[in-house]
Amino acid sequence: MIGKRWRCLNRLASVPVKVVFPFIGDSVGGSHKSALLLIEDLAQHDVEIEVILNQTGPLSRELKKRNIAYSVSNYLALSKYKETSTLSRWRIFLSMLKVTKIIRRARPTIVHLNDARVQLTWTFPAFVLAIPCVWHQRTILSPSRLTHLLMRFVTNFICISIAVDQSMTNVTKKERHVIFNPIQKIRLEQDVVAKRRNELASGMFQSSEDACLIGFVGNMRAVKRPEVFARVIVDLNSRLGVRCSGVIIGEDREGYIEEIARITRSIEPPAEIHFLGFQEDPEQFIAACDILMAPAVGEGFGRALLEAMMLDVPVVAADSGGHKEIIDNEQNGLLVRPDDVEQFSQAIEKLISTPGLRANMISGGRKTVARYSAESHGRLVRKVYTSVVNAPQ
Repeated sequence: MIGKRWRCLNRLASVPVKVVFPFIGDSVGGSHKSALLLIEDLAQHDVEIEVILNQTGPLSRELKKRNIAYSVSNYLALSKYKETSTLSRWRIFLSMLKVTKIIRRARPTIVHLNDARVQLTWTFPAFVLAIPCVWHQRTILSPSRLTHLLMRFVTNFICISIAVDQSMTNVTKKERHVIFNPIQKIRLEQDVVAKRRNELASGMFQSSEDACLIGFVGNMRAVKRPEVFARVIVDLNSRLGVRCSGVIIGEDREGYIEEIARITRSIEPPAEIHFLGFQEDPEQFIAACDILMAPAVGEGFGRALLEAMMLDVPVVAADSGGHKEIIDNEQNGLLVRPDDVEQFSQAIEKLISTPGLRANMISGGRKTVARYSAESHGRLVRKVYTSVVNAPQ
């Protein structure tokens, strides 16, 4: 029985396998980093990879940095702007026509889809051409009628957390695999971290040198709760008397900067929150912070938590979504009731005033990170590919 199972798992190596990874290319986030780690692992196990971008931009620069080959096909006909539903459907149809031609040219064994816009435009063409489609669900699902329809044409689903898997329970009965995102080992020179710390604390923004720096990582969207972060910084300074500044690493996707500025001006002197925008190497700024706060509600995973743990930065996060699967409360981080500003403030004040707790959480974080290796992630995904390749036609 063991020999039979081993032969089955090794059929992936005996059958030429080509996997196409399409991306848009206009951004680089935690999901992209996880996908690129997977691509690097697959390349080491004789899986042919073709990365196809819709456009050059932040992702193409990251691919060049990692020496991953890619092509640009400009397949996406969707607009960034709000449109009538009829025009939007027409653009989706045009995108699907372009994608069909790309798939015919590439002739992949498997198409691996990693974000919503790609899933929207690649799923049906792959089905029509009888190419197995692996749908990597990286957010808690917000189903629509179109999503319901497209999911019928998917061969296998990969969910990045139990929370994501549970969000799909009533949507599809097809096979789903929970495979947690991997985390890449981060090595930073101390002088680099010291330089970033100095920039944040006294140079670039003229903050108080002894102020506690609290970080927030993620593009500012409703699910990330940037306004909660701002209110916590204000509450710490005004009510609890904790000298602290906030650091936001990410783009403003939904117009939050003005609201956050208004919140910080609600006390005198105003609280300091610094917007760093998109950073190609956010790890340097995370390492320069004293604490990472993750107030997001309904987060599919929480990659920034693991990056902070790897960099010995303690974390305080909303008790929601994928956060609950990463954090063991008071062992490797603190979990707080979602959207509760006072409880977030108290948790952060506790971390600052209790060195023993901080040290224990840093130690626990190091142990946690070891469970999210790129090697184990790649091995589990290859097993999914094996089941796809061996599935009866």
